[in-house]
Amino acid sequence: MKIDRRRFNTYLGNIGEIMAEEYLRENGFQTWLIRPLYIGEKVAGKRVDHLWLFHPQRFRTINGHITGVEFNEEELKVLKRFFEDKVDDFRNYMESILSDTEYKYRPDLLAKKNGTIYIVEVKVNSGTQYLKGEKLRGLLLATEYGFTPMLVTINVDVEVADFKMKVLGKAKKNDA
Repeated sequence: MKIDRRRFNTYLGNIGEIMAEEYLRENGFQTWLIRPLYIGEKVAGKRVDHLWLFHPQRFRTINGHITGVEFNEEELKVLKRFFEDKVDDFRNYMESILSDTEYKYRPDLLAKKNGTIYIVEVKVNSGTQYLKGEKLRGLLLATEYGFTPMLVTINVDVEVADFKMKVLGKAKKNDA
């Protein structure tokens, strides 16, 4: 069956991010998937239901223009478990990748191993060809805040086998 792969790019990207996260975990990293893909995501070993770091509700705005990023006390506790003494550095990094109205760049994952925190970009089925412009600048900007940029490239393929269709009934006539 031939399909237009462009329709699946977002889904393949999400699958690639999850696969990269699993690979990093298997290799001794603590990880934090930026976009919550399911309730109950574990961060630093603790279950977190609603801590979507780059959600617009975190924006501090004045007259419709974003001026910063805010976290409540409970969120700060969760952040400190992962970032330890680098929470303010991460907030400053988040603010540095903001435009006037939105994020210019959002990393895919955060990872930590041996005290080093990585800002991770995952590229699926494209190698590095789409890592340019704002994405590249946003990723490399991490170094200015004490974080290490990491690029993970992965090829994901979807195979459809034994595709079968079965009609389960007939439409009833409407005799109105």
